[in-house]
Amino acid sequence: MNMSNGKPIAQISPIGYFSNEKEPLPLWLENHQKGERVDISELLNSRIIYYPGARTDGSPIRTFNSAHAAHVFLYVDYGLNRDEIESALTESAFAGYHLYHEQDVSRTELSPYAPFYHVTEDERRLAIEGYDMSIRAEDSFAILKIYERNGDFGEEHGASRFTVLYLAADANAAYDALFGNTKRTPYACVVCNNMGSGMTCFTKGSLIELIAKRTNRFPKYLLCAKDYGWDGYRMLRTVSAAYDHRFVWIKNAMEPAIDRQDMK
Repeated sequence: MNMSNGKPIAQISPIGYFSNEKEPLPLWLENHQKGERVDISELLNSRIIYYPGARTDGSPIRTFNSAHAAHVFLYVDYGLNRDEIESALTESAFAGYHLYHEQDVSRTELSPYAPFYHVTEDERRLAIEGYDMSIRAEDSFAILKIYERNGDFGEEHGASRFTVLYLAADANAAYDALFGNTKRTPYACVVCNNMGSGMTCFTKGSLIELIAKRTNRFPKYLLCAKDYGWDGYRMLRTVSAAYDHRFVWIKNAMEPAIDRQDMK
């Protein structure tokens, strides 16, 4: 229960809330045969949960997979090297699932054309100040993993399959390239509030929010701590907090993008 003006507010869990927005298993994922390469363009056209600064936090997967609300989880972080990422995404990384397929993903598969970035060099520099960067931009890479539910677990446990695409890259630049340069929009964005303030984080006032405004590519939902939501979002007080005190925020009526600045 939450309280408003001294009166209790009935709340449901995030899993319960997103269970009302279930999606069918994407056909490309349902029909995938072991050993075949995944068509990344099909994957990117799926409903996506975008997690900048993800590290190895699996809680959004538990939320959206248990609700059958999303099947593609796009994690982005350049604070981990390949061994650390592989160590997290093992055969037994997720309870009730086994590793079904894995492949490396090239930069051209993710973005066939050179993207136009909607930030200035000064904005980019401010955003990365103080970051612990294990991966340089020129050394970025991507790993895709498909997990399949074990036979002794049912639909109540989660989807029959889900995908994790992990980008060892700059999360701001990746958002701009994958969404700001396309007609795609993530279904939800997981927002960390433990990475500083202003442009050095992913919360209100961050570079990623600025990119979303300049390109009009707003996720429908944020998973974000109280008081840290982006402009134009409101926190759903009828939904309880998820892991790490993150609440569900929803985008208000879509607003026009702000004018682009001179990026030269």
